[in-house]
Amino acid sequence: MVELTISPGMDGTYPPATGTAQLYAGGESLNVIAAGGDVPAFEATVTAPGSVDVTSPSLTGGLLMIDRSMDFPVAWTEGMAVGNVIVRFSGFEMMSDGGSRNVSLGCSFEGSSGMGTVPASALGNLPGGGASGAFSVETSMSTDVMAGGWLVTVNASSIARAEETGGAASAGTTYP
Repeated sequence: MVELTISPGMDGTYPPATGTAQLYAGGESLNVIAAGGDVPAFEATVTAPGSVDVTSPSLTGGLLMIDRSMDFPVAWTEGMAVGNVIVRFSGFEMMSDGGSRNVSLGCSFEGSSGMGTVPASALGNLPGGGASGAFSVETSMSTDVMAGGWLVTVNASSIARAEETGGAASAGTTYP
């Protein structure tokens, strides 16, 4: 059993617990106990998501070139107690006025489906013209609990693995 203590930030939200040690294998019950403050005390249980192996796209190295005008298919092998598979893209570009624009998008798919397609209509929101960014895949399980008049979502996630390398299912991207 791993015990974590997370304290809220100045804005009252709780940051994610991250690190290099594996906290769970998947399928375990994760119990969350919050002492209360601005949001009253609460307890919640969420099932730990298992990981998946991403089989497509190939993540063997180099940048992924993402055609924002085309749907982007992603495939994975189902793991134990997967929950949802979240496919994330981000993009960054410098604007002509000297400012910058950072866009993030995520699409959620039922983990047991083994595949999902990010629609071109969503990818079209990412910057183009050779902008750079990132691609990643994770699994996620969540539960909602009421604490007084507050709706609290407790989420557990796990980085997916790239089938070819066994490493994290992530890559740099370019958006021509």
